[in-house]
Amino acid sequence: MKEACSVAEARGIRINAGDALAMVGEVCRRTATNQSSMLQDVLNRRRTEIDAINGAVVSAGEACGVPAPYHAVVTRLVKALELSRLSGDGNERQSAAARPTSS
Repeated sequence: MKEACSVAEARGIRINAGDALAMVGEVCRRTATNQSSMLQDVLNRRRTEIDAINGAVVSAGEACGVPAPYHAVVTRLVKALELSRLSGDGNERQSAAARPTSS
């Protein structure tokens, strides 16, 4: 959240980070039982909207000289997961949350 706010500020957009974080928290509470559209995309072997969300923060940050390393890592990780699912690695429909963990 701080990265996105820093990028916005550098672009002349004022965002109160505390208010934005509170709004994100409220959305998380209200949608806690939902399956996000991005997860649905991954599970259904479709491209996600990661470039338009986190990737956009990275691009905007680069354009104004504000680094957004966390958004960049998330973008790369989701893109790698997309590539894995789109290439058909055999686990397309098994979500990470449903996979057993080793003890």
